[in-house]
Amino acid sequence: ASSTSKVSPTIHIVILVERQSHWYLWNVFAPMCGCVILSWFIFLFGGTDGGDVDLLPARFEICVGLLLGIIATKFVVSNNIPKTPVQTLCDSYILVCYTAVLGCGIGVGLVGLVDVYFGQDPAYFLNVVWALSCIGLFLLAQLIFYLRYAQNRNFRNQWVDRAIIEEAVFVNEDYLTASPGAKLARTGSGFMERTSRAQRLMSFGHEGLVRKIVAANWKSDPAMHEFSRQFSDDPSEQQGGLTPVCENSEDDVLQDGSSRTRRKASSKGGSSMAPMGQQTAEMQALGMTLTDHRSRRELLRKTESLPLPGQAEDVKDSRQIEKS
Repeated sequence: ASSTSKVSPTIHIVILVERQSHWYLWNVFAPMCGCVILSWFIFLFGGTDGGDVDLLPARFEICVGLLLGIIATKFVVSNNIPKTPVQTLCDSYILVCYTAVLGCGIGVGLVGLVDVYFGQDPAYFLNVVWALSCIGLFLLAQLIFYLRYAQNRNFRNQWVDRAIIEEAVFVNEDYLTASPGAKLARTGSGFMERTSRAQRLMSFGHEGLVRKIVAANWKSDPAMHEFSRQFSDDPSEQQGGLTPVCENSEDDVLQDGSSRTRRKASSKGGSSMAPMGQQTAEMQALGMTLTDHRSRRELLRKTESLPLPGQAEDVKDSRQIEKS
């Protein structure tokens, strides 16, 4: 770090708190959905008479019983979760089910009034239309809740992925060597997967974290490491890959505003992000620099033909023979 920069210690904590979705699915969502489905059958009472006034008490008894069951379930669920004023997806679903059963009860009352004042034919027509409307609206609500659930699961997976990456980059580098699964979660299977993961982190506002991850992925890639050793005259590149990139990225995040501004202004030329020394003529002929992330995809295409780390010595020996 520069002597004029202000560096402070940081700590990265990621806490993932979620409910057991399967428990709520079978103990809350399924009973609520069953109550709503049972409420649809009250429109079948009366047969061809449609809204027979004599059947209104039986209809209301069923509707009130279902409403009381939903309210009781609401209180049971509220007692098993923390008393926090948060409208979760589960709370919204219970509210929708309560509204659906209440709408069926209102429809029964309207059918009875139409039967009294307008006759049986309009009452029967309203009975059918109201029943189909209640069924269609509830099925539409089910689709909306499914889409919201899928979106929440996607956010959850992003947070888990982010926690694994932060652990890999900031906590324990040796853990990556011992755990292939953690290394795979960090580096992915290709450039596009790592780019999409970086874009997800960008959406959370962690640009500095993205720079650290890009540097760590670059250092862990054998092809990138071999490429940097071929086109760099900095001795540090022969030993530790692109470690200075990661260090400068961390300083860029931790410095104060003035130092950060100077660092960003100087990094536009590519001198502070990767102090690799003077670029060789062959590197300049390719029209690329290791610090230019916009040319990374082209760089990866050109390095696909590079030898693996185990074959690097053979390639160097052959080059020495050719030079001699």
